[in-house]
Order: sequence, then C-alpha cells, then structure tokens
Amino acid sequence: MEQKHYECPQCSSTDIDLISEDYGICKSCGTKVNFKQQTTPNQIVKNNVYVIQKGNGSSIENSNWVIKPENTSQEFFRQALIDLAIKRSTPEDIFDSKFNPVQKDYKQMLCVKADVSLNYGASIGYNRTEEYYDYQKEWDPQLQRQVEKKVKKTRTVTDWSPTSGKFDQTECGFVFNSDEEQVYFDDCDRFENAFDNMKRDSSYEVENVDFETEYPKDACSKAVEIAKARCVVNAVKECENTLPGDEYKDFTYSDTCKVKKIFCIVAPEYSLDYSYKDKKYTKRAFAFGGMRMTNNDINAQKDTNKVIRKKTLPLLLIGTILSILSIVLSLIVKSIPIICAIFAVAIIVDILAEIIYHVVEKNVKTKKQQIKLERLKDLLKKNGLKSLSESEIEQIKA
Repeated sequence: MEQKHYECPQCSSTDIDLISEDYGICKSCGTKVNFKQQTTPNQIVKNNVYVIQKGNGSSIENSNWVIKPENTSQEFFRQALIDLAIKRSTPEDIFDSKFNPVQKDYKQMLCVKADVSLNYGASIGYNRTEEYYDYQKEWDPQLQRQVEKKVKKTRTVTDWSPTSGKFDQTECGFVFNSDEEQVYFDDCDRFENAFDNMKRDSSYEVENVDFETEYPKDACSKAVEIAKARCVVNAVKECENTLPGDEYKDFTYSDTCKVKKIFCIVAPEYSLDYSYKDKKYTKRAFAFGGMRMTNNDINAQKDTNKVIRKKTLPLLLIGTILSILSIVLSLIVKSIPIICAIFAVAIIVDILAEIIYHVVEKNVKTKKQQIKLERLKDLLKKNGLKSLSESEIEQIKA
C-alpha cells in the first residue's frame, strides 16, 4: 500500500478536501485538484489530506448507481389522486381541478457512507421519588376557621452527574448531488425513505443498466460536505439515544468524519401539476419505495371551519347574549334567583353550543370526505385506473 500527498496546481496549497479517489477541492482557493494528473506528489503536507492507493484503487470506494422505476406513471397518478382525497385539508371539489399529464424526471442524488467518531460530554439525570412535608390550609370545624396543617407529599427529584465518552458509528447521509446553496432536506428525507423501502433488485450499477435513464454525474464537493454533516447529525442522535439515566442536558461533542464510500445515484421521480381555481400545485413522488408524496397541496381547512361556525353561530350568540344579560341584571336587579336562573340558562346554552359544534364539525367533514370519495371513483373509472380497495376507501372515510 502506498501513501501519496498532493498539492493544488493553482496556489500550491496542500490543504485539500478529499472528495473521491480521483479529485479533491483546495480549501485555500477552491480549485478542483485532479490526482491523476499529478505524477509527482508534493512531500510538504499541511493537513495530511491524502489518497491511499492499492493498485489502482482508493480508501474511498466510489460507485455509480441507477434506480429502476418500480411504479408506472399511471400508478403514480392513481396514488396522487387518492392522496388528495385522503387529506382532510383539501376541498370537496378538489377533483374539479385541471390535471396535466404526469411527467417523469431524474434526480441526481448522492449518498456518503462514513465512519463518525464523537467525543461527547453531558449531564446525566437519574430520577427518584422523595417524601417531604409541606403546610397547607384546611378548614377546622371545631375552630371554625382555616388552619395550617403539616402534610406529607411526594415529588420527583433528579440527581445530576457528569459523563463523557467516545461514540463510534457508521452512518449514511443522503443529499441532492448539487452545488446549489439551498438544500431541501424534506426532499432528501423523502428520498432516503424511498431508498430504504425499495426492492433489492431495483438498483443497478451503471454498467448493468439496460433501460432508459440518465446517468450519474460526478460527486459535487458541496454535496459531499453536506452529506458528511448529515452523517454526523445521525450519529449524534444515535449517541443521545444510548446515554444512560432518565434524562440528560448540556450535551456537547466534537467529531471526526471519515468517508468510506460515495454513491452517486440517479433516482426517477414522477410529478403531477394541477390547477385549482387558477392556482398551480404540484405533487411529486419517487418512482420506487412506496411513492411517498410531497405535502404542498391546497389547504381549504379555513373554508371548512367557516361552514361549521356559520351553522353553530346562532346558539353561540344566544349564549353570549344571555351571559351579558345576567351581568347587566346583576347591576340593576336585586333578585338573585332571577339572575342565577338567567346565568344558568346561559351556561347550558354554551354547553349545548359546544356539543352541537362538535356534532356539526363531524357531519361536515364526513360529508366532505364522502363527496371526494364519490368524485374520485368517477375520476378513476374515467381514466381507466384500478378501482379503490376496501382499505383505501376506509382511509378516505376515516
């Protein structure tokens, strides 16, 4: 095994971030350093960034993968419609929207597998129950007044003690393979979820691809750094879960993250654009791993709440008027029974209004889901799509 050191061809710095076996990024000037073009490695090393070579290999394994769609565009379209029906926030006329044809796109993704080492410190708390005495006021029938009495009580006390240690974990970080500044972590999590749930025979190394697709591009330096950071975050969560005691606080750590493997992955994704009342929305899902949908649909919950309030408004107004009337009468009328009677009626009306509100709310939402269900059945039939299963119907009704 041979260890070689390299320098930046632009500024001669050896402070280089190792990205793959073929290249790195100079921390001083940002130049891409191609290791294959440097036949005579520099021996003056600033930060011990190096490529370990064994034959033509490297300590970092790089591979390119392509994921084959597990679902057709028609299956995605059907699932997108069902998702719109299930959501309580979508309006009852959601299927009056104009739906465009399903589009298929390819997302350039990157997965970094790294060994993360944490040196951590924290305060660990162990809870225990202890007895103590307190004084509280009680009515003494003999003395005919409030007196303080000593009472035994219990409380939970936490005993804190410092701890520290080392935690080692191999983690994976998934990100978009891009140098863009903005990172959509929800979409990264959605891809990771799909990746974890896809079938084993759905991923292919590029040399074995026999279907239409895009091909992976080289790993972007910013994407690798973000993926490494996600590896560290995942390791920290695992470390926190392994801490002893009942609770902890003041958790601090320092980390090192050594990349073992870099996977450049092309992932197929479907998208459905639709317009509702002149506003455009999009549903997206990767074409594998269960088709988990994005959640940026129209939210008509406010309109539903307006309908419910409108139906229960008369009772609420009556309760409010009676409450005000009882207060006014208490100022001008000395008949306590009359005032109490009006106030009692106001409370009863308020309670009835609350009960009726929940009944109306349930009926309105049930009716809305039923309307969406019937419209969905018609739309699926119109487009020649598979009819709803019993479990799907229950999901929409629930």
